[in-house]
Amino acid sequence: MKRLTITVLLCVLVITSYAQNLRSKRNDKGKYGFIDRTGKEVVPFAYDEVGYSFKDGIIKVTQNGKHGFIDETGKVVIPLLYDDSRSFEEGLIGVKQNGKFGFIDKAGKVIIPFKYDNGTYFKGGFAKVELNGKEGYVDKAGREICPIKYDVAFDFDDGFAMVRLNEKYGYIDGAGKEITALKYEGGNSFKNGCASVKLKDKWGFIDNTGKEFTKFKYDYAKDFNDGVAPVEKNNLYGAIDKTGKEIIPFKYRFIADFDGGLAKAGLNGKEGFIGKAGEEVIPIKYDAVGEFKNGAAIFRLNGRWGSMDRTGKEITK
Repeated sequence: MKRLTITVLLCVLVITSYAQNLRSKRNDKGKYGFIDRTGKEVVPFAYDEVGYSFKDGIIKVTQNGKHGFIDETGKVVIPLLYDDSRSFEEGLIGVKQNGKFGFIDKAGKVIIPFKYDNGTYFKGGFAKVELNGKEGYVDKAGREICPIKYDVAFDFDDGFAMVRLNEKYGYIDGAGKEITALKYEGGNSFKNGCASVKLKDKWGFIDNTGKEFTKFKYDYAKDFNDGVAPVEKNNLYGAIDKTGKEIIPFKYRFIADFDGGLAKAGLNGKEGFIGKAGEEVIPIKYDAVGEFKNGAAIFRLNGRWGSMDRTGKEITK
């Protein structure tokens, strides 16, 4: 049994690697196909358009105005029957036929009937749909979790989605329940259990029950990360914790999102990194710094480019 499992895993890895090694190319006749890393043609140049990348072994293609999907060998796995299509997400694909959108699975089986005027992709278990000029959501079984009544329905993030009706914003949960009144002038997606919202031209925060847990006194508010959210007041940035306490003074030109206890910050025309108490972990002396990726960030200092680790030690000079 163990040997069988290892064999299956190896096959999956080989197939995945093979698909990732393919890239689309357009020939001199304007047709798209796919080649491997050596430049060898793997999928014939037969398509008018192709998707950005393979996902779960398939990719969207169009030919003569019709959409379908092929696998990494070029085999048509979903026939080119559809007038429009969305990306393959969470096991389902939104497709349009005879003027209506529905959803099919990877085998082409219709899972959600063709009844909507527009459809998108699944995210967080739900997809936005439009009917008679209004928007709402369906789950993967095709159940409408709320009335299709909103002017705009936004993506689900962190279990909640922002909706807009009559120029006012609010939030619903995965059961379709409105956890806030539709009273806000703007807002951002939920992240780490909180969302920033705008009321009477000022920003504050709500939690995942819809409770407002900070005062609405900021000109803008970013997301909470590492328990800290950068906020703007009088054109300067500081930061608050989840009790609403201001823990970093308002003196910075900007503060980026915290990541691993550090955030990029700008002060007096220079950039560096601060900690969650506002201390300068990496001095704000650089002309520019990048975000940390794989433990390193690029910098520019007096016209010289280099990279540093998370302690500020220069790795390259």
